[in-house]
Amino acid sequence: MWDSRGRLTTQGGALLESGPRKSSSSDQAVFSMSSIASSPSIHSTHPDQAVPASALWMAVLRSVWVVTVLLSGGLVMAMNQADADLWGHTLYGKEWIETGRLAPTTTHSYTAIGFRWINHENLAELLSAWTEMNLGSVGLLAGKFALSQLVLGLILWQARRSQVPWLLAGGMVIVTATGLAFHWHFRPQILGYTLFTLMIAGLSWIFEGWEGRWHWRPWSAAPMPLDAGAEYRWGRMRALWLAFPLFAIWTNTHGSFAAGVAVFGAYLVFRSVEAILLWGKSGAGRVRRFALMSFLAVLATCATPYGLDLHRWMFAAIGHPQPEIIDWQPIALLSGDAVPFWLLTVVTIFSLRFSTRPKDLTHCLILGLVAWQAVSHIRHLTFLALLVGLWIPPHLASAMGRMKPASESPSIHPWPRPMVQFAIVILLAWIGHVGTQLAPRLRVLEVDRARFPVGAMQFIEDHQLRGRTVVMFNWAQYALACFELESDPLRQSTVAIDGRYSTCYPVNVIDAHFDFMLGPYYTGGRYRHPNSGPIDPEKMLTIGAPELCVICRTQKPSVRALEAHADEWALLYQDSLAQVWGRRTRFDSPGRRDYVPPTARRISDELQSGTVPYPALPRTTDRRGSWQLVESEG
Repeated sequence: MWDSRGRLTTQGGALLESGPRKSSSSDQAVFSMSSIASSPSIHSTHPDQAVPASALWMAVLRSVWVVTVLLSGGLVMAMNQADADLWGHTLYGKEWIETGRLAPTTTHSYTAIGFRWINHENLAELLSAWTEMNLGSVGLLAGKFALSQLVLGLILWQARRSQVPWLLAGGMVIVTATGLAFHWHFRPQILGYTLFTLMIAGLSWIFEGWEGRWHWRPWSAAPMPLDAGAEYRWGRMRALWLAFPLFAIWTNTHGSFAAGVAVFGAYLVFRSVEAILLWGKSGAGRVRRFALMSFLAVLATCATPYGLDLHRWMFAAIGHPQPEIIDWQPIALLSGDAVPFWLLTVVTIFSLRFSTRPKDLTHCLILGLVAWQAVSHIRHLTFLALLVGLWIPPHLASAMGRMKPASESPSIHPWPRPMVQFAIVILLAWIGHVGTQLAPRLRVLEVDRARFPVGAMQFIEDHQLRGRTVVMFNWAQYALACFELESDPLRQSTVAIDGRYSTCYPVNVIDAHFDFMLGPYYTGGRYRHPNSGPIDPEKMLTIGAPELCVICRTQKPSVRALEAHADEWALLYQDSLAQVWGRRTRFDSPGRRDYVPPTARRISDELQSGTVPYPALPRTTDRRGSWQLVESEG
C-alpha cells in the first residue's frame, strides 16, 4: 500500500526500503499503565529495590482508573436542572400511553387546531414518560447519567483499542465530556448523541485494518489486488446491515438522525473513493456494497408513522431557519460558550500536526465538515466533540510521544507495589470526592425559580384562572403540565405556541409569537416568512382571542404591547420574573365568575430565587403540595 508521500509500504505501514532502520523518539512508547502492564514482571532486582507490583495490583489500578475517569466525566455532564421542554416530552408520551394512539394533529393549543403534527421524537417521549411514571424524577436523572457513562465508556474503549496510554485516554474522555456538557440536557437529543456514538464506534470496528491510514494511490501506480492494501473484513462488513434498525430507531427518537445519515453516507462515499483508488475496477463490488448500505440507511428513515411526510416537513423546515432559537445560532467564537470548541480545535490541530501516524483522509474530511456545522450551529458542537473523542486520541498519543527527548528510553520495569497502592488510594479518595458532588445531582431534579414562573403558576392555580393563554415560548410546556391539574378537560387552559415549534404550528403563528417577544427593534437573528406581513408585536393578542398572558418581564416588547392595551388587559400578578395579565371582560368585571378583585391581585417585585423539585406543579386545594422551596446555594 502507499503512504501519504506515495511511498510503498507493507500492510503494517512500514516502508519497504533497504538498510537498517533507526529508531526515533516518535517510535518511543508514552509512559503509561498500559506499557507497565505489558512489561515483564520478573526481573533480577537489587535487594534494596522495592518489590514490583503484581499483575493483580496493576489490574486493580487500571479498574480504579476507569471508574475515576467515567465518574469524573459523568460529573461534568450531570446537569440536574429541568430543561424547558422536559414537561412537554413527558406529557405527550403519557398521553400516548394512556390513549394508545399518537395524536395526528396539534394538541393543547388554540392557534393550531387541526394542524398536522410531525412528532419525530415519539420513542424518546415514550421512554421519558414511562421512566417518570414508574421511576419518578430520580429515574430520569439515572437514565441521563447512564447514557453519559455509555458514551464516555465507548470513547475510552475506542482509545484503548488503538493502544492509547491509559492516562492520555482518560484525559481525552474528560475533554470530550467538556464538549458534550453544553447540550447534555433532558431532551431526546441525548439519545441521538448516544446512537451517533454507537454508529461511529461501530464503523471503526467494522473497518478495523482499513481505518486510520492514508489510502491514496499515485495515479502512475497500478491498482492493487483485492487481497492487498486496505484490510477488508468480510465478516465484519455484514454488520453494516445493522444500519437499518439503527436509523429506524433513531428517526423515531430525534431529528438528529439527519446528521447521522449524512455522516454515515459521507463515510461510505469516502471509503468508496479509497476503494476505487486502491483496487480500480476490481473494487466495484465493494463500492456497490457501500452504496447499498447507504440506501438502506436512507430507507430506514421512512419507518415512521409519517412515512415521507417526515422528509417533506424536514426539507420545508430547512427553508425556514430558526435563528431565534439559541441552539441554532452560530458559536460566538470570542465568548465563554466557545471555550469547548477551541479546546477541541486546539487538541485536534496539535494532534494531527505532530502525529507520526498515518492520517485517515475520510476522518479529516468528516471532521472538517462537522466542525463547519458546529461553528454555524452551536448544537452541532456535540457531534464534533464525539468525533474528536473517538478519532483523535491515537494521534494525540503519537504527538505526545514525539515531544519526548530522543535520548529518553521507555520504561520497561513495573511500578513498585507501594507506588501502585498509593496511586489506588489517591484515586479512591478522588472517587469519593466526585461521589459527594455527584450524589445530589442524581437525587434531585431541580426547577430554577429564576428561570421558570413557579410563582405565577401558583397564582393562576390559586385563583382558578382558565382560558386561552399566551405563554412565553420557553415556559409553555411547563405551563401545559400545570394546566393538566384541571380535571375538567373542557376547562383546561390551552397555549398559543410551545416548544414543538414548526412540527405542529404554522409559520404565521411562530412569526407572530416572536414579534410579540422580540419586537421590531431586535438586533439578533430573525427569520420571518414572506407571507407573515410586517412585524407587529400586538398581533399575538388578537390571534385566537387569548384571555390570559404569562410573560417574562425581561421581554420588554411583550410588556409594552400589553401596557399599550391596558384598557383591554388588567395586570393580575407580578414578581421579579413574570407577569400575568387577564382580559378585563373576564377577570376585571365585578360579578363575573372569574373576577379577580384588586385586593386579591399580587403586584410586587418579589425576588424569585432558589429551586424547587421537578415537576414544580402548583399546590391545589384538592391535592397536597407537590413542591417545597429549596434555597439556592450562595
